[in-house]
Amino acid sequence: MQKKKKQILEAAVRLFARQGFHATSIQEIVDEVGIAKGSIYFYFKSKDELLVSIFEYYGEQLYNATAEHPGEGGLAARQRLCLQLERQFRFMKEHAEFIQMMIKEPLSGVHQEQLRTLAFRFRSRYLNWLYRQIQAIYGSEAKRYWADGVLLLGGMMHQFMEGIMIDREAIDDVRLSGFLVRRLDDVMRGMLEAGEPPIMGHSGIRRMIAFGLAEQEEEHAHAVLNELKELAKGTDAEETIALIKAELNKAAPHRVIVRALLALLEKQGEPNWRETLRRLAQILEKSRTD
Repeated sequence: MQKKKKQILEAAVRLFARQGFHATSIQEIVDEVGIAKGSIYFYFKSKDELLVSIFEYYGEQLYNATAEHPGEGGLAARQRLCLQLERQFRFMKEHAEFIQMMIKEPLSGVHQEQLRTLAFRFRSRYLNWLYRQIQAIYGSEAKRYWADGVLLLGGMMHQFMEGIMIDREAIDDVRLSGFLVRRLDDVMRGMLEAGEPPIMGHSGIRRMIAFGLAEQEEEHAHAVLNELKELAKGTDAEETIALIKAELNKAAPHRVIVRALLALLEKQGEPNWRETLRRLAQILEKSRTD
């Protein structure tokens, strides 16, 4: 990210956390950064677009804390989870103003629907990450309780994250991460010993995970279709692309129609479209086109 753009994002987060999104003016943001008012519009068309960019940037940073770092691949799954939780809690402390902003201004502004989509997308990716960790740690023996473990660990993490916002110095990242993994062990062991039927089955948690990820795939499909539209200017394929986009915009796109249109587009396409068409086909195969 460009240095100046990042400075604007960080300044806006400080002000939104302190006085709220609606109470903060563009002039106050540029004054905080120390730039001319017109300069901000080179990076963001409006204050609402700036808010969306903040959620995208910081949300991605928080999710990246769950990524496996070099040298961690050979560690036990339980130890990897501890390290990844530790990074997330450290992020929360270092970027407390972003979390405070989210609490103060949840899904506000004219881009409310776009923010809602982002929130669901990050939640889906996060649940999927938790699901993979629990699978790796507890294996097939605890398979019927994987979903319940995801929700219980997620709930514990959420409450401690709120605690960090209240008093970030009182909670030690390393100690908390180990504590949560040990409590997860207690929970999973307790469910196995009790032998009760699970509350949330695999189909339920998979629907929760798929909800936001499917929306993300649809966004990717439209982005690739826009690439193809540029390539297809002045050809019959332009109309085919418009028909695909129209079908995908329906509440319940029809898989057969989308596949037929994609097959037609492949016939109409030029050799230099091949890679872009391949990406589109892969995305559509995974998207909600039932």
